[in-house]
Amino acid sequence: MEHTESQLIEWWAQGRREAAELLIRKYYPYAYSLCLGYCKGNQELTNNAVQLFFARFSQTLPKIYKEDKSKFESIRDNFQAYLLIGIKNNAKEQIRLMLRRNSKIAPISSLPPQKTNPDSETDSFERKNALEYILSFLPNSQKQVYQLYLEGYSYEEIANQTDLNKAQIRGRIERSNKTLKGHRALIKHLLIQ
Repeated sequence: MEHTESQLIEWWAQGRREAAELLIRKYYPYAYSLCLGYCKGNQELTNNAVQLFFARFSQTLPKIYKEDKSKFESIRDNFQAYLLIGIKNNAKEQIRLMLRRNSKIAPISSLPPQKTNPDSETDSFERKNALEYILSFLPNSQKQVYQLYLEGYSYEEIANQTDLNKAQIRGRIERSNKTLKGHRALIKHLLIQ
């Protein structure tokens, strides 16, 4: 007996694994091909984004089903649109993570000691000194958060390391950016190296 897509989504929300497997099997190739386009052919990013979408969907669908029937009905009735938006967002997230990983600056502790050249001392900073210089403009409450941010950690990762919530992290980074507005070129230089 053939089941409708709406029935399968409802059963998936109720915890029926076989319904989830049928829908994933049906939509995985579609999601993969969409995501491959968003990720510009990068198969690793595509795999991560698609798997992450279905994993998150499996976790959130039962909660939505129990707590917000109208939202669940919207997802159920417009699943392909929901899938398209979710895949696009996950692809963007994977690209951001890859860029962040590739542009991480080295932590201060891992940088070599400064080698000073008396002739060029005022012309340039070593990365370690530049980072220390930038952080010196910030109050102590913002220094650690901003340093982790410059090292490429996500708000969630920073929150886990500092026992602050994401909103506090976001606020401290925004205040740090305002404080450091005049030093953007130096910050950009740090991130490019």
